[in-house]
Amino acid sequence: MREYDVAIVGGGPAGSVAASLLARGGHSVVLLEKQHFPQHKLCGEFLSPEALDVLSALPGVVEAIKNEGRPVTSLILTAGRERANATLPSPGTAITRYVLDALLFETAGAGGVELSPGIAAQEIIGTLDDGFQVNVFGESIRARIVIGTFGRTSSVERRLNRHDAGLPSPFVALKQYYNTSIESDAVEIHAVGGGYCGVVNIAPQVANVCCLIRKEMLKEAGGAEALLAYLKPQSPALGRRLDEPADILERPLAVSNLHFRPRATFHRDVCLAGDAAGMIAPLCGDGMAMAVSSADLAARHASSFLRGEIDAGQFKSGYASDWTRQFRSSMWTARQVQRMFVGRKAAASLGVRSASFAPWIVGQLFKATRGTARGLTPG
Repeated sequence: MREYDVAIVGGGPAGSVAASLLARGGHSVVLLEKQHFPQHKLCGEFLSPEALDVLSALPGVVEAIKNEGRPVTSLILTAGRERANATLPSPGTAITRYVLDALLFETAGAGGVELSPGIAAQEIIGTLDDGFQVNVFGESIRARIVIGTFGRTSSVERRLNRHDAGLPSPFVALKQYYNTSIESDAVEIHAVGGGYCGVVNIAPQVANVCCLIRKEMLKEAGGAEALLAYLKPQSPALGRRLDEPADILERPLAVSNLHFRPRATFHRDVCLAGDAAGMIAPLCGDGMAMAVSSADLAARHASSFLRGEIDAGQFKSGYASDWTRQFRSSMWTARQVQRMFVGRKAAASLGVRSASFAPWIVGQLFKATRGTARGLTPG
């Protein structure tokens, strides 16, 4: 039976960053990921600037992101005929998860983390007081701490009997890459009456289009492949932006059962980070940054527990308190903004018109939906 200080379940950005930080702190870490990288993931692929503060602790990562990604300096909002432009308070980066996830996973391995790609956790048993056993195919792993970074919908959390795992929601998200003749350094949000589409260029003449819409809209469109043709009349600006689908994904990626409220930061003594602890509304573009920031926060508290500076109760209460202080307000603000974009067309048009007359509103909302774990101390 292999033994570690920490077993991390889920090798996305949150899991890889938490693993790297803990290994750099001198702890033995195994990172379990059921897939093999690189992989395409459903994501708007906009990395907001505060994420780089956390990632700067990992050698070479920020430089690699800047080399592989594209700078994003402005924001465009549209709703019907209304349009608003604003300069972002700080530049972000457009980078595909196909590149980013592999980069962070490999960085964890280079930093001393034992990587276990293609290995799915089947069962997690134990407590912070007694330690954990993680059962995988054909073997068991012992660890003093388990951190769950398995995302928003996972078979692992269903086996942990989280009461809100897999609950239905009215939304479905879809991602597709499109060819585009427009070179842009903007991230765009287009209201489409009952939802919205985010657009950002992730490569020359290739744009990521990531939509959050109500389920009935997908049925009315006749399926994911027909969605853009269905949405074009509702958003001429979106239609003008894009050409035919790019030959990158065989078919659009889709996911349902999306919820945008905080969840528990611990379940059965398993520490949770990233989307497993809470997913922010996508239109605010802070999902990846929130994932790595919460991983940073979880790693700080976990390290203090492993060094004997805090006990299990302090670990749980301290992490929960700091997570709430850092992210709950930004998640609430993001939900209010999203409500405007997925509600009536008139509400979205009014919001965009207001932003066109007062661009400072966009800057304030951008700041209000951001959070970073830097500067917080465990306990």
